[in-house]
Amino acid sequence: MEFKQWWDTMQIPDKRLKNMAEVAWGASRRLLDKPDAERSNDMSRTHHHLKTEAEFYQAIERGEKKFELRKNDRNFKRYDMVYLKESVGGVLTGRSLPPIEIQYVIDSTVAGKWGLCEGYCIFNW
Repeated sequence: MEFKQWWDTMQIPDKRLKNMAEVAWGASRRLLDKPDAERSNDMSRTHHHLKTEAEFYQAIERGEKKFELRKNDRNFKRYDMVYLKESVGGVLTGRSLPPIEIQYVIDSTVAGKWGLCEGYCIFNW
């Protein structure tokens, strides 16, 4: 079953919930689509719990933003899991998004010559 078929059976009109469910659906499908050899390494991936300011959190929630620019002090890697928590001025609001699986990481060792500052990375899901 594909996401649209599943969502249509749920009959929930809230678009924000649809976006969050679609992100979770995609992450689970990508995990199931991986070869068994790759899937067996999932136990070693890192889980990152991160604060994100409300403006960016809401853009992610709406499905408009699908990347993060971050200081790479956590050594982000493909297939790591990210848990984004909304914050206002550094104070958590209590809202969080479903887990997000990193699909691609570019860091300053590769992108430095194109303007990405040293010690930073961009990752997407």
